[in-house]
Amino acid sequence: RFDFEVSIGAPDVSGRLQILKIHSRHMPLKDVPLEDIAKRTHGYSGADLMNLCREAAFNALKRSIKNHDSSKMDKERQRETKVEGTDFDEAVKTLRPSALREFAVEVPTNLSWEDVGGLQNVKETLVEEIVRAIGDPETFDNMGIRPVRGVLLYGPPGTGKTLLARVIANKADANFISVRGPEILSKWVGESELRVRQLFERARQVSPCIVFFDEIDALTSTRGSGSNEVGDRVVNQLLTEMDGFHVGKQVCVIAATNRKEIIDPALLRPGRFDYMFEVPLPNPEERRHIFDIHLKDKPTSEDVDTFALAEDSKTDGFSGAHIAEVCRRAGMDALRGNAYIFKGAKIRQRNLTIAIEAVRLNIENLEKKVRKIGFGAE
Repeated sequence: RFDFEVSIGAPDVSGRLQILKIHSRHMPLKDVPLEDIAKRTHGYSGADLMNLCREAAFNALKRSIKNHDSSKMDKERQRETKVEGTDFDEAVKTLRPSALREFAVEVPTNLSWEDVGGLQNVKETLVEEIVRAIGDPETFDNMGIRPVRGVLLYGPPGTGKTLLARVIANKADANFISVRGPEILSKWVGESELRVRQLFERARQVSPCIVFFDEIDALTSTRGSGSNEVGDRVVNQLLTEMDGFHVGKQVCVIAATNRKEIIDPALLRPGRFDYMFEVPLPNPEERRHIFDIHLKDKPTSEDVDTFALAEDSKTDGFSGAHIAEVCRRAGMDALRGNAYIFKGAKIRQRNLTIAIEAVRLNIENLEKKVRKIGFGAE
């Protein structure tokens, strides 16, 4: 009956370039690097690229109307309007591949390694193993080196594991699928394994792609340790998928957890999770860097001394999330003290000290009690 099954997947870089040239051949282009756009539009189908060109043309028209302060354009001005590279850049930010709509989250375009305090050794290895492998796969192929398949980030909550994954996806210029562990589980027999298969199949279709599992310990508890047969089947399916990455498919798995000890050992061997990085609590120098990151966009007075804040014994044991909360509370305290008027409101050292006391009290009264009861214990 059906003698052939032909799979028509997402086009590769050369295919995307040809499609872009077809859809933009009647457009008045000006300094538009179609080759670069083709490299950045991983997973885009032909229809997605057609929509991209149309959106870029609309951006050019809106820019021309805004510059001339008019809601109507005459024919001469229309002929003078050119579609520029910035119009395509704005279109790429708003459009996502149709193949990823049920999984994809927006890759942050404003995050960089400067937004990650400390962790220098971890960042260097991630750049070498993931970002370069995805950006320049030919070099790794010529050297006969297999790209890394998985990276496990573990450590206390709030230390920036999820932030690291999002920055990697941004710097690698790859599609980014974010999955929270409990979302995979289903009470119906076979449904959880099907979701895992569909997830990796979609990732291979839109490669290069980074699959990020947040709280992976909810999925991958040691097999045979309890009566949860669904969890055991999910672990088996995940092991099969990570071993079954097709040659040439640039798919990398990044997982985050704060309970590494309960993950099935079979997942932790090389070939699945090749690297395991501990993301510890920051030291004083890293705390100062994190304070600088979270205060750089806030109005601060001259008496703010982040070095003194980082060296203060009261900030020992603070994670990046705690420091972010300190800066937020200090901003609210400064705004409250200025009658909620932005003009003239500045964060002072006193506001930060008060916020540190409040966060420290929260740690002592709540988080330590939770650990004492046994939830989240390491």
